Amino acid sequence: MKLSVKALVLCAMAVVINVVLGEAVSALKIPLLFLDTMGTIFIAAVYGMPYGILTGIATNILMGVVGGSWVAVPFGLVSVAVAVVVALVSRGNFTLLRL
Repeated sequence: MKLSVKALVLCAMAVVINVVLGEAVSALKIPLLFLDTMGTIFIAAVYGMPYGILTGIATNILMGVVGGSWVAVPFGLVSVAVAVVVALVSRGNFTLLRL
């Protein structure tokens, strides 16, 4: 995997978007609205699985620091799963069986 400066900058921007949306939803106390993966979904769809995983893990670590509670850090595994599924679906490698 060749590291791209453009992709890494967009990953950083996606992390900021994830944290801002996640904290906004948390502050507004909106139940069952998970906007803290929007940047991860975008990066995984456009740049692939490794960048999506990096974005998801960085998001949850930063949310643990910003939110003051380390409860968000284990949810990095959920972000990794989201990045993997989105990357596979966007490349056409993950389809349902047709009967």
